[in-house]
Amino acid sequence: MEFKELLFLLKKERKRKGMSLKLVGELSGVDPSRISKMERGKKERMSLKNFLKIANALGIKIMLVHFVSDGTDYTSFNVMRNEVKTVKP
Repeated sequence: MEFKELLFLLKKERKRKGMSLKLVGELSGVDPSRISKMERGKKERMSLKNFLKIANALGIKIMLVHFVSDGTDYTSFNVMRNEVKTVKP
């Protein structure tokens, strides 16, 4: 999942739960104006720490996988839902 998709997911989940930016800010410790800019794509950079704080405040668990292949760094974000997936090697 791309990072921009995750940002959209956070906004969608916040609205689905009827949570205000102020409430998410209070629960996450991240300034509501920063969250708003992130949701609107106005914030070019956000620390992973703040991103995870917001996700946690919304009850979303994110699994971050970082790996290197052929000298290239890859980062994969997966949204953890209440479902079990089997991965075959």
